[in-house]
Amino acid sequence: MKSAALGATILLVLIAVAHILRILFHVEVTADGTRIPMWVSWVAVLVTGILSIALWRESRQGKSG
Repeated sequence: MKSAALGATILLVLIAVAHILRILFHVEVTADGTRIPMWVSWVAVLVTGILSIALWRESRQGKSG
């Protein structure tokens, strides 16, 4: 795995984990006085999780092919 792909994969996984922790611990987040709904974290977990898995799989295929 190239270092850029590895770095992006790790970053995406860390973002997904942060959102999972927000969901588990019911952390309220506000941005400029606006409360960010919890469903945003569910979407973020799905998006970053899918992207990190896809990037990891793609980099593994390039290595063996």
